[in-house]
Amino acid sequence: MAARLPAAERRASLVEAALTVFSAEGFKVATMDAVAAEAGVTKPVLYQHFPSKRELFHELIRNVARGLRNDVTDAVGDATSPHDMVRRGMRAVFTFVDERPEEFRLLYGEGVRSDEEFAVEVRGFERSMADAIAELIDIDGIEPAG
Repeated sequence: MAARLPAAERRASLVEAALTVFSAEGFKVATMDAVAAEAGVTKPVLYQHFPSKRELFHELIRNVARGLRNDVTDAVGDATSPHDMVRRGMRAVFTFVDERPEEFRLLYGEGVRSDEEFAVEVRGFERSMADAIAELIDIDGIEPAG
């Protein structure tokens, strides 16, 4: 079994284990038993932090979305011009897709899209990203093709 960790560290390790299991098996097939085994904890420990598989999956979606948002924000923060902001922001998105495909699949895979509750959460994230991109385009003065 895993060593005793502070609650925040344990929770983070459980979410990491969930990423491995859910990205390999999908939400419907994955089990809390599999997540607990991947994390090296008992199922009761997992349930102390996440009372249901759905709640764990929601947390995972939020973490992945936050990670992508942070990657884009960090990349844009180093920009030297509005045009550079757009370029860096888009590069950060493509780098995320390339380097973290399991996280990208988690956000955009069929399992998330086929469950309305999860899809709503992802659409909210997409809206926030689209709004941020629209602001960059406004700053840059890019005219839409038409």
